[in-house]
Amino acid sequence: SFLTVNTSQLNQGIVGGLLLANNASLRQWVEPVVAFYMANRAALLKALTRELGDVEGVAWNTPEGGFFLSLNLPFPMLADDVTLCAKEFGVVVMPMNFFASDASHDNVVRLAFSAATPSLLDEAVTRFAGYVRSRAYVHCA
Repeated sequence: SFLTVNTSQLNQGIVGGLLLANNASLRQWVEPVVAFYMANRAALLKALTRELGDVEGVAWNTPEGGFFLSLNLPFPMLADDVTLCAKEFGVVVMPMNFFASDASHDNVVRLAFSAATPSLLDEAVTRFAGYVRSRAYVHCA
């Protein structure tokens, strides 16, 4: 068959073995990864507060889990803006309008914190803040 609706028996065996070895819980197995993500999230939030906390119209959420947070901007962030931000400020963000069928998310970007170090997140926020400040002040003028 070209399609299966069952998971791999090998993968089932691996997960089953982990569950048996850890008293039916994967918590201990995932704790180091969760700690890594939480430290990255904390570093990103700290950098955002430092760099963008005083910019009118900028706000973000504090996710309880996951790999991303959402940041609201006082201006739209469209495909051409992503290119400009990357070329002039050396950082790429993901506009949420890429995932929407209307303009309701034009002013929202998704910032990832899952696969970076705190120092890289800090540098990325500093660069992105330069872009945001340049756009926010032009937009407000």
